[in-house]
Amino acid sequence: MTILTNNELLNKFAMPAELDFQPVREPQMRNGVRVDNAYWTINPLTDEVIGSGKSRHRPENFSTMWNTFVEGLFASNLDLSEAEVDFRYSDGASFRADIILPKHDFKRIVGEETSMKMRIYDSHDQSFKRQIDAMIMRLACLNGMESISRNIGMAQRHTALADAERMGEIASEFPVLLEKEAEVHKHLQTVPLARDLAIRFLADNVAQRKTRVGMEVNKKQLDELVGLYDSYTLGNNVYRLYNVLTHMSTHVSAKRDGANVARKQLMLEEKVRGVLHGYAFRELAQLDRVAA
Repeated sequence: MTILTNNELLNKFAMPAELDFQPVREPQMRNGVRVDNAYWTINPLTDEVIGSGKSRHRPENFSTMWNTFVEGLFASNLDLSEAEVDFRYSDGASFRADIILPKHDFKRIVGEETSMKMRIYDSHDQSFKRQIDAMIMRLACLNGMESISRNIGMAQRHTALADAERMGEIASEFPVLLEKEAEVHKHLQTVPLARDLAIRFLADNVAQRKTRVGMEVNKKQLDELVGLYDSYTLGNNVYRLYNVLTHMSTHVSAKRDGANVARKQLMLEEKVRGVLHGYAFRELAQLDRVAA
């Protein structure tokens, strides 16, 4: 357990000043008339509109949840001694924070260098709900390995997000849950999968786009995924395909100025999670052979 008085460690977990503010709600006006049940969300540090909502939407200072989360981490049995914390944000409307804990690794199970990773999302503009995910990070490519067997984390609906002690108890369970997930990764390495079958899976389940007449293969995206598949030297197995999917949701960049990378990443994570939890992948990966 880490000691709370470790100031250097506490500084690592300090929220950036640009995110530490209480959003201001102002009624929306049109032609001098107040719009019924409509409010702007204002960043008081910049006096800019960063979102909108109805009367039920009452955004809180990000630091309220974050400080409770950090208090819970320090009360947990996690080894935070070499923790790395990385915040991503733009105008204060939302943020994403990645926490990497190198002291928690799963090499003895997976067979390669890994670390435990937690990712926290929160937003004032309702672009995504407040949530905390835990996952295994493969150090060779820095992929955040999306959970296959279960969702590991907490979402806004959990009262634990307002209770530091309960949050610490839940966070303490993450390493055990991730060890079970590591066993699934080990299993994937033993399931053979030919290159042409992997590409067919990507075409049928991932590289799809909606048109006026139905769904069709997105050839540009499929070519990118095939190139990514060929760049991995993990053997012809399902684990290689799994890494392509997690790479897709981990390494996200903006293709145009002003794009919300965190929102785009969350959308891709949800898409990949849906694929991994879907029947097609579970059958391909022979997950019925892995203990729940």
